[in-house]
Amino acid sequence: MCDYSLMAIPNRLAEEGESLVAHRFPTGSVGFASPEDLCKTVQWQGARPLGFWSALKNFFSPPKTNSVAAVCVPPGARLMLQDIPTRLRHDLGVDAVEEVTFTQRAPQRTPIGTPFASRTVRRSSSRNLAKASR
Repeated sequence: MCDYSLMAIPNRLAEEGESLVAHRFPTGSVGFASPEDLCKTVQWQGARPLGFWSALKNFFSPPKTNSVAAVCVPPGARLMLQDIPTRLRHDLGVDAVEEVTFTQRAPQRTPIGTPFASRTVRRSSSRNLAKASR
C-alpha cells in the first residue's frame, strides 16, 4: 500500500523476494524504498561539482535529482521483517527476524472528524517464507 502522503513521489509495486528499507523521502514522508534505487541516487549526487560558484548556482537553481521510487506493498503480502531493534523486540516479545502479514485497516476518524489511514502489522504463524511473497 502507498498512502496519500506518498502520492507526489514516483511509486511502483513491490516484487517477490525484493529487499526493502524504510526511507524518508524529500516530502518528509516515510515509506519503503529499494536499497539498489537508493545507491543509484547517492552515486549520482556524489558526482556534483564542489566549487564555490557551482554550489552557489545550485543553491539558487538546484539540479534535477534522480528521485527514488516509493515501493508499494499490497495488503495481505507476507514480509520477513529483519533488523528489529533490541529494545523493540523486548517490548513486543518478538524475535530478531519475524514473518508478518501486511494488513490495511479501514480508515478511522479522529475526535474532530478528520479521517486518517491506519496500518497494522500482524504476526503470522508460519515462519518458512522468503523475503516477500503473496
